Amino acid sequence: MRAWFRIASVILPLAVIAIGTIAGPTADVPLPQIPLHEQLFFVAVNWLFFAAPQVIWLAIARVFRFTPRVCDQGLAAADLVFLFFCILIFTTHGVLFWLFYLPLAFIASILAGGIARAANTAGLTKR
Repeated sequence: MRAWFRIASVILPLAVIAIGTIAGPTADVPLPQIPLHEQLFFVAVNWLFFAAPQVIWLAIARVFRFTPRVCDQGLAAADLVFLFFCILIFTTHGVLFWLFYLPLAFIASILAGGIARAANTAGLTKR
């Protein structure tokens, strides 16, 4: 994949947080009057937390010079874990599930990257 996938992978948590901040309150819960700078701070802090696996994976991939396929597979795994937790939280309202997000995203990235690396090494993929 190209660089657009890497950019989209890091922006995905920001988009979900921004949409959740705007569309979060429902009809029965009024939108609180929070100043814009506090809302932006909330979005920025949450983006740093939720995009941490993607950003750290990109840094590791740059340091260890992973192939683009290995880098993209690790990012895709972290994105899938993020989307899974978004759906899980939306359906169950269990905030404590987010405690498992970072460890599972890192483990999924390492596993997906390792599988992609093994496939490249074994010659199972086109170069």
